[in-house]
Amino acid sequence: QQQQQQQQQTPFLKTKHHDGPSTLDQHVGLPPLYIVFGRPGAGKTCVANLAVEQLLAPSSSFDDDDDDDTTVLDCLGLDLDVCVSETMRTNFGKGIYPTLSERLEFASDACEYVVKSICEKWGKNDDNNDKKKKKVQTDDERKGRVCVVSFSFVNTDLRDVFRSNFPGAEWILIDTSEKEATKRINERQGHFYTGEKPQKFVDDNKGTSMSDSEENKDNSDWKFAPVDFPHTILNGHKPANENADEIVKLIVGRMKNKGQVK
Repeated sequence: QQQQQQQQQTPFLKTKHHDGPSTLDQHVGLPPLYIVFGRPGAGKTCVANLAVEQLLAPSSSFDDDDDDDTTVLDCLGLDLDVCVSETMRTNFGKGIYPTLSERLEFASDACEYVVKSICEKWGKNDDNNDKKKKKVQTDDERKGRVCVVSFSFVNTDLRDVFRSNFPGAEWILIDTSEKEATKRINERQGHFYTGEKPQKFVDDNKGTSMSDSEENKDNSDWKFAPVDFPHTILNGHKPANENADEIVKLIVGRMKNKGQVK
């Protein structure tokens, strides 16, 4: 009941580019959305990138041998790490994790980024000289489109915002143990998240740091929260290419069953 109340309090994001889902659906159409998530170091970005590469590859690489039809997919891959601000990146390095208000602002920007990216890739104008006139796309034009999003979605509030804005999205968890994820984090280079440090939190009202001994009511730590909604689970200890294969099979199967492929 509490989760339902949270989702009701988070209406579909009205972005700078669109006034809500009706506008998006009418002109471009929201493609099937698959969200690959997991704790930092789970390998989700690598898996998602490999899956997108396969989905963009010649259809013979994932079509059934006894299927004479040609499957045509147009896949958009989005990594929400690009939405993490420089301030957040710097704070992560210092062991300062985003507050609730910062996470909600990030979630809003990330939803905006997804909608904008979809419209930039598949949007069409009726008249090149009048960008306000949009061509309503047919169901046939929308076939074969799929969007794969990757991000950790550590906190429940981040998940709630995305589930409210994209209720039809299918979530795929790369389930990796904390020990293995920490090992991978220590081995990688160039990523803004370098693992847990002695925790410090920023009080939204006072702008001062609080130690981890103080009560943290808004779940500001970066511990991966349990997932309490339907999702597909993949073993994060398996090779990335095997999990990518599973995602491709899942997506292609879903799209064929719904008649969403050409």
